[in-house]
Amino acid sequence: MSCTALKIGILGGTGRMGIPLAANWANSGFDVLLTSRDKSRAQKIVDQLKTGTGLSMNAVAGGGIEVPPLPDPSAAKEWRLTAGTVDDAADADVIVRHAARRYPWAD
Repeated sequence: MSCTALKIGILGGTGRMGIPLAANWANSGFDVLLTSRDKSRAQKIVDQLKTGTGLSMNAVAGGGIEVPPLPDPSAAKEWRLTAGTVDDAADADVIVRHAARRYPWAD
């Protein structure tokens, strides 16, 4: 099995870390599932990323999320990038958790 045959599920993937990772992995040929508690939120992000024109938005936790446009935006139409819920990620070969978590020493 080649590495790009792996399915990567990104839990809590609609934030500052998950969105750029999803775009980079999808652009590298991986099968990527971007998840959220609200599948429609993840779907809106996937739809925007698959235009290849980039994405710019404010993150809930502050700061911005920037995904630059692709040199050839039509390439994103071939991405194996889908949206789902956390439960959908159970089929993934690799699960990456990017949900925010508060640590007592970070306050």
